[in-house]
Amino acid sequence: MKEFPPRTQENYIPDASQLKAAQESRDAFWRLRTRNSPYKTPEAKAFYKRFQERIPQENIEKAVATLAGRADGHNVATLAAAYAYADAGLHVVDAHALKHNGKGTGPGGQVKIPRGTGWQMRATRDTDEISRAWLGKGHYLPDKEDNVYRFASINAPRNVSAAFPPDCGLIVFDLDGPEGLAAWQALQREHGPVPKTWASRTGSGGYHFIFRATGVDIRNTASAIAPGVDVRGKNGQIVVSPSFHPNGRPYDWREGRAPWECEVADAPEWLVKRAQDATKVGKAKDAEVEKEVRAKRSSKGTGDRVSGLGFEGYLATIGDGDDSRGFDSPIYSAMLSYFATGGDDDDALTETVRDAVLAAPCKDKRNVTRYAQDDYLVNRVAQAREFIAGQTPEVDLDRFEDPQEWMAFGYKIKRDTIYKEGGKDVPDIAVCQRIEVVGRSSNLDGTAGTGRIIQFENENGETVELTLARSELYKDGGGDTIARLSDAGMQLFIGGKKSRDDLLNLLRQITPQRRIPTLPTPGWTRDRMGLITGFMLPTGKYICAVEGQVTRLHDLASFKDKHAAGTLEGSKMAANAALQSPNFYWTFGICAGFVGPIQTLAGLPSCGFNLSGDSSLGKTLAEVIAAMVWGNPHTGKGGFHGMNTTTNAIEDLAVRSSGTVLCLDEIGQMKSVQDLSSILFGLGAGAGKSRKSGAGLGLVETAEYQVFAILSNEHSLRNTVEGAGGKYKTGLSVRFPDVDVTGGVKVSGEVLAQLEHAKTNFGHMGPLFVQYLIDDGWINRPEELKRKVAGVVDELAGDDAPATKRAAQVFALACVAGELAADAGLISDKAAVKAAVSEAFTRFKGSAEGQVTKGPEAMLDGLRSYIARNMRRTIVPASDASDPGYRDIVGWYTDDQIILDKNAVSDVAVLGLRGTLPAMLDALAGVGALQKSGKTRYHNMLPAEVELEGTGDKHVRNYRISRAALGI
Repeated sequence: MKEFPPRTQENYIPDASQLKAAQESRDAFWRLRTRNSPYKTPEAKAFYKRFQERIPQENIEKAVATLAGRADGHNVATLAAAYAYADAGLHVVDAHALKHNGKGTGPGGQVKIPRGTGWQMRATRDTDEISRAWLGKGHYLPDKEDNVYRFASINAPRNVSAAFPPDCGLIVFDLDGPEGLAAWQALQREHGPVPKTWASRTGSGGYHFIFRATGVDIRNTASAIAPGVDVRGKNGQIVVSPSFHPNGRPYDWREGRAPWECEVADAPEWLVKRAQDATKVGKAKDAEVEKEVRAKRSSKGTGDRVSGLGFEGYLATIGDGDDSRGFDSPIYSAMLSYFATGGDDDDALTETVRDAVLAAPCKDKRNVTRYAQDDYLVNRVAQAREFIAGQTPEVDLDRFEDPQEWMAFGYKIKRDTIYKEGGKDVPDIAVCQRIEVVGRSSNLDGTAGTGRIIQFENENGETVELTLARSELYKDGGGDTIARLSDAGMQLFIGGKKSRDDLLNLLRQITPQRRIPTLPTPGWTRDRMGLITGFMLPTGKYICAVEGQVTRLHDLASFKDKHAAGTLEGSKMAANAALQSPNFYWTFGICAGFVGPIQTLAGLPSCGFNLSGDSSLGKTLAEVIAAMVWGNPHTGKGGFHGMNTTTNAIEDLAVRSSGTVLCLDEIGQMKSVQDLSSILFGLGAGAGKSRKSGAGLGLVETAEYQVFAILSNEHSLRNTVEGAGGKYKTGLSVRFPDVDVTGGVKVSGEVLAQLEHAKTNFGHMGPLFVQYLIDDGWINRPEELKRKVAGVVDELAGDDAPATKRAAQVFALACVAGELAADAGLISDKAAVKAAVSEAFTRFKGSAEGQVTKGPEAMLDGLRSYIARNMRRTIVPASDASDPGYRDIVGWYTDDQIILDKNAVSDVAVLGLRGTLPAMLDALAGVGALQKSGKTRYHNMLPAEVELEGTGDKHVRNYRISRAALGI
């Protein structure tokens, strides 16, 4: 892959004095340095003046400071607008624009489409990302030849587009000139007026009306709901003010209708239905075309085997007349044919189809006014590409792709070996053993995580499946690719650099025909609306909740042993022996084995517990019983692992056990016990500090997971952490409470033999438990499940301190999971579940760790928890202090401080705390977090950072807390 170097001009960073000068002379930056520019006409100047008066001034100031005099006024204006749109909740992306000579910067002189490939993935509300795009500090996605180009330079003219991702909840009605406006007015006469909402006048004289429409699937259509009325829905985009049209006229918001001037309105039901009906008609037409594509693809004929008439043939049928097929259907068919046969240049496709449309016979002007327009063509290209890229429902994972389809040029297979072809008088060179290609991986929506899924029989006779991430393959030396292949036992015929390059070039050029969405972690899967679609087991088996696409688990995120063993009855024997035994922690262990799916359904954070006590009490056996619910409970094979490993490795293990259970045995064997505290806080947060060692996933930047962890050690967590020189905090106690198993009794050989069945009968109960949760409708009742857990917390903890109640949630999860497992018929005794959980919680409360949940440290931990949960709710940004959308405000925050309203928190119960306000202030002072005003604990005036509307009355008594000292 060729990566083009940065430009010197883009690396220029102004010093403080230059930046200050730029801000002091803000108005100068609205001047344009080029004469005879379309941006310098009297009309354009008048427009800029109006625009500058209407847009929030802080957005202008931020744009001026960002560009610091290095760009013309038009780019300052569009960047300021992009900030304002992001603040209003719109996704934005920089678009092509007019040069100062009046020509467009886009292909064929276009100015109404976003810059670069993959703009749908670049559209964002992140102001830092927006700044980088306008500064030119970044790269577009790779082009068809895998070249990576830097963003357009800071001086390149930019329009701004508003994009509409599938889950944004917004739709646009685009009225095309007088025809569209007349149709829009006729619709309102028939159904009633539409409410006031965001509305703009386009550069061509049309209109854009933006509405909210959540929870509906609406696609982009042209003149489908009425003549001249287009819809921009999923993955659509529109150009917005202060962009300029190719005719030199600006896009402008109607008076009082800009996103910062009014609220976006809900679309009337009749209008949503019209758009949905148009979507259904469009999908029906597309389905016919797509059916033809599938049929041709499966026939494996010669020539254009995937598209019937072929690209050129479909282009020839565009237009009106007896021998033609109209416009929309043949245009879409041609685009599908293009992508299905390997085409990958969106711009070239758009221009070729446009030429065919303009040359086609047409009984009116719709070929010019509709089908040759950028908006229509760009959206249709995106739909065709999405369909071809996402043809997964018919994938047969047991069938390999034909080597003739994926084999790289200059390579061939002879018997069981792949060779690099030599040539005349040059022998072929062996590269590696034969491989089979399953397909290409990606994340669920196809926007990242691309890789090549291969399979081979290794030197031990075992079948190995690996996903080779393209992000690794294209690194210098192939990243970790060769090491992974070698470690998996693949036969490689490589020595020097040339032979290594031959292998990497082979793997880089593999071109699988089918895409297989690949998950980075096990657990519940959801669609774009957040509804559960199924559960991915850590063994790679997928349990469907609704019919959907083929989905697989990344090999780096799956158990090493992917197969169940023994029988369900054998697993039940072990589980029920645990319930009937005198040792409560074995029952507690089997209940904990079922927690994972419950925890994630209820939306509760990662947590777990530690079993402590002398050796030979059966702590490890409790973990084995839990691990056997999902897979092989032997060390390193499934969810059970020894702790003689590294921090990064534990992150990998957490990923593999996400949504199930993670058992970590013998903490004392850790290589770096001093890291235990950070490891446990990482597990509780559900993410590692850095990119995980299994970087080949290529799907996430950090290790992300949600686990229920069981740990064991002879000593308590507190003794272990403090013994390693660390500080034990309440946060550990409530996330991973310690359960002392001292007093455990030996059982008979017969009972022990029944318990030992867990080691030979495993992997059966977890899938059945998930199926029960689906069949019984628990996947649609998460709030009820959460209330069920909360009810058990109340039973266990009663009026205990908040930190103790938080710790009780761990035990409540095990209790609810055990009871539901009994309802599913997997274990036999609900009474034993309750008794074991109650005993475990009693042990915790009586421990040194349990005592930490009381007193000043517990109050501070409760305060930290409240603040973390209520940022931007009841504790709001100081810069948004006047926002009327916030209710019941108790305080504000800056980068350095939490500011609490003295009157609002006079009763600390408002903060979810038990105790008194003086006790909370004493606790804050004890850790140096309370910032006094002289000798007084409170301040009489709000700090300058709290921005109230207008002059605002800042005479509010308040407490100020150092975020750094409090640790938030």
